[in-house]
Amino acid sequence: MKKLPLINQNDEKYALEKLNKYYADKMIPAEKKAYLSKHQESCGPYLAVESNGPEGTNTHYMLDAASQIATLGLGFNSSVFMGTTQFLESWINDANGEDFRSVVKAYERFLQRKLGWESVHLNFCHSGA
Repeated sequence: MKKLPLINQNDEKYALEKLNKYYADKMIPAEKKAYLSKHQESCGPYLAVESNGPEGTNTHYMLDAASQIATLGLGFNSSVFMGTTQFLESWINDANGEDFRSVVKAYERFLQRKLGWESVHLNFCHSGA
């Protein structure tokens, strides 16, 4: 099993060098954690960040299980969420479509089985995080 290269102090210095030009004129507020996220390379609970290492090692990882960088419970790039983009309702925010209702019913039945409850009623919302 290959070990992921973990973040280090140089990664933070590298990010600060890039970010300081934005902080100088108060264009954006300073980040609590000065790292440059690479979400496309993040996976599971590991947040990928830019590094100034040699070519091929310019990505390091930090364990971000609950580090307040909007980590989802299932982690970054979770395959569980990828299937939802195949449904038109996901793009047009239609909670009344046949596919949406079918998925909700299937999810309710799944929860009923797992929880041992007679009935389950779901309401979907988004926190904006």
